Amino acid sequence: MARGWLCTAMLRRCSSHIFKTVILLFVVSFLWLQLRIVNLKPDLFNSPKNHYSDPELTFFANFSAIVNSVNTTTPANLMMLSDTIEEMNSLQAVSNIEKFGPLNENDVVIVIQVHNRAQYLYALIESLRQAQNINQTLLVFSHDLFDAHINALIQRIDFTKVMQIFYPYSIQLHPNEFPGHDPKDCLRNMKKEEALKKGCNNAKFPDLYGHYREAKFTQTKHHWWWKVNHLMDGLQITKNHIGPVLLLEEDHYVAPDFLYILRMMENLKITKCPQCNILCLGTYVKSYNYAAFTKKD
Repeated sequence: MARGWLCTAMLRRCSSHIFKTVILLFVVSFLWLQLRIVNLKPDLFNSPKNHYSDPELTFFANFSAIVNSVNTTTPANLMMLSDTIEEMNSLQAVSNIEKFGPLNENDVVIVIQVHNRAQYLYALIESLRQAQNINQTLLVFSHDLFDAHINALIQRIDFTKVMQIFYPYSIQLHPNEFPGHDPKDCLRNMKKEEALKKGCNNAKFPDLYGHYREAKFTQTKHHWWWKVNHLMDGLQITKNHIGPVLLLEEDHYVAPDFLYILRMMENLKITKCPQCNILCLGTYVKSYNYAAFTKKD
């Protein structure tokens, strides 16, 4: 009996020591973590330069220097803005043509559709700058937004011929009417029965998915068609051009050898695909198993 009581007492004492040890370890660990967090906190407020490599720092610094040096004044009203765009389109000015000479019949014309993503556009311009034989091209920037910062990025290009064209039917120029946002437009997700009852614009004609027109999406398509037609029929420098035309967008990025690859594809087309009229230099596939592809015969 006494032995059993003694064992129970010893177990209780051991349990008490274990419990105290666990509590002590917990407190010590908690204090150690707090000290670590305090030591790490200053890093949260450090300049972004600590988180970027030198090339990235240079990229952001150059981009900021350009956009911050620009007077962001734009025409005071829609009428003045429309007149400015009409004048720029009619002038068809080509920058750097004195330096790089006229457009030759087999030179590549690179057409870039631009909206409002200035930083993406700057990255594209810098990638073009690094491309081999880029000085033998014509860059045509097609805009659906008049923006002083974006214009400044383009006007600083000094490595090839450059011109800008402006889509004249943009939302910016027609904010409250077609092809912009008309107050009488049907709402995107409105049911056809409700739209017919309300009598809003195009109530009888939802798309295949039952949605009604949204200007910000249709503008992209309309701009694309206008850009291509204006290039082929409206611009004196390109209307009779028989060389290749490469279509890019502001968020694209090119490899230094993209022009070499394009020329190689043109040569292969003659023997491998004479009926091909469109060549694709890139893909929108988000995930691609290159290792598996290279193993194929």
